Order: sequence, then C-alpha cells, then structure tokens
Amino acid sequence: PRTPGVNLVCFTGETATGSTIIAAGAPTLKRSSIELGGKSPVVVFADADPELAVDAALAQIFTMNGQRCTAGSRLLVERPLYDRVVGAIAARARNIRVGDPFDPRTEVGPLIHPEHHARVLGYIASARAEGATVLVGGERPEHLPEGNYLQATVIGDVTETMRVFREEIFGPVLVATPFDGEEEAIRLANATQYG
Repeated sequence: PRTPGVNLVCFTGETATGSTIIAAGAPTLKRSSIELGGKSPVVVFADADPELAVDAALAQIFTMNGQRCTAGSRLLVERPLYDRVVGAIAARARNIRVGDPFDPRTEVGPLIHPEHHARVLGYIASARAEGATVLVGGERPEHLPEGNYLQATVIGDVTETMRVFREEIFGPVLVATPFDGEEEAIRLANATQYG
C-alpha cells in the first residue's frame, strides 16, 4: 500500500487485515474498496410466514459453507415463533449433506484451512461453555474422518454476551436468540462491532 504508483487497494477478508491496509495507505491518501467481516442478523417477527423464514435462514447461513462475510449467522426470532422456527431449522440442518465439494450431492463442503476448522470448533466449544445449547451438528461428520469438515450447526439459547453472538465464526454455524418486540430486535441486531 505504500507504493506511490498505486492509487486504489481492493481487499476482501478479515476486519483486522482491512484496518491494517487502510492505515498503511493513509500516508499516500490511497483510496480503498474494503469488504470485511460481518455478523449479519436474520430477524423474524411473530407475524412472519414460518416456512419462508426457515427457508431464508437456512439459505443465508449454509450456502458457501457459511464462509462469506454476508452470511446471516445470527437468527433473531420473536419469542412466540422462536421454538417453532428454530426447531424447524435444526431439523432441516440435520439432513444437510456434508462432503466432497466435487460431489454434486454435497450441500456443505470443507472449511478453508485446518487452523480455521479448529477455530470454528473452538467457537462451538465456547458456546457450550457459556451455556448455549448445540441443537444440531457441532462435530466432524462420522463419515469424514479427515479434512476440514463440520456438520451444519445450529446453536440455541444464545445471549448477546456470548462470543458466538458477537464475533464472526465464518462457517456453517447459526446462532439463535429470542427477542421481545421491535425495540429489542433492533438493539440486538446492532449489538456487535459490525452493527
């Protein structure tokens, strides 16, 4: 970024790296196009169509293995619909096929790197330690003893103080939190560094 002939730096990746790039380009007033991390909420109110909400939530987190900055990784559901929606998502996630990305039947492939696989498993362990409930997944699939594979995972009973609520996991992991009313939904949607 300090090269005088470079006028624009484009970067997609982790937030801390993006911050470093912007800071390095500041002395020469470089422009930047930065696509960084996220912890996007999917907000479901009690008057929503539950079937559509389930379809949307599944698509938002499990496409591309959840390894995208726009993944809908936090599911906020108004309390009257919470058990129904989260239960249906967990039931469907249980049947998501994890496997070789070259197999056309595969719906979720491997995570990008062994270190990242270990990091995602660490997030799941932290959720358990902090009192959340892993409703489905959270482990390596039995039929895939090697590689960076992880079952589609849904974690319930997540509160806003937990790491899995606040930090980007960047994997096939959905965390679910109930809310009471629009004001709380907005507050929770914004209760991360990405909000």
